[in-house]
Amino acid sequence: MFRLVRTDPPTEDDFRSQRAEYPERKFSESLDCQSRGVSVYKRRRDAVAVRSSVPNLQGRKVCEVRLGSGAGTILRTGKFSHHTWWPFAEYDILAVCTMESP
Repeated sequence: MFRLVRTDPPTEDDFRSQRAEYPERKFSESLDCQSRGVSVYKRRRDAVAVRSSVPNLQGRKVCEVRLGSGAGTILRTGKFSHHTWWPFAEYDILAVCTMESP
């Protein structure tokens, strides 16, 4: 999977949910569960396309995240190859990240 991150190398902060980043924001009932997950893309090209088209994501870097056994729960939740991932707390995300070339 691919995640848009702010830093290279990524930090734990790069894998915060919308709920964690914006605790005061009110999410609709239908998006509340999704807001507690992390957006990832199955295809790198989709992450790059979103980065180019969403102003607050421009300038982010692409990180490949290998989701193995014990990674948590993942569900396709959007257009293209967008998925929401709810990682298990004990999953060492940073150990399975590889930064991609720009």
